[in-house]
Amino acid sequence: AEARRAVAELEGAVHDRDDALRRQDGDKLRLHEVRMEEKDAQIRALEARLKTAGGDQIDEITAQFASRIQARESQIASLQDELLKAKTANTEMRQHEQQSVGELAVLRREHAALKGARAKE
Repeated sequence: AEARRAVAELEGAVHDRDDALRRQDGDKLRLHEVRMEEKDAQIRALEARLKTAGGDQIDEITAQFASRIQARESQIASLQDELLKAKTANTEMRQHEQQSVGELAVLRREHAALKGARAKE
């Protein structure tokens, strides 16, 4: 009888210890879950901040590129304008050159005619 009582006490103690360990494990598991939820919330907050910062940075870089592109387009337009002016000036100079060559030919013919008229005198 004494042995049964000791065995019953021992089984009861083992049972109580198992319950206590289960409760402790359950508390640890709940604490771990709470910590994991907090970590997840921190990660989501950090991701949101990074997206915002990244988006702002992307917007800033995009604005810089847009500004550079606009400056280059302005330079290109200016160079195209200068090129057009140079082509126009070149065309005008060729026309003037042709006109001068024509006038020179007329003057030479007149000069030759005058020389020929003088020689006849």
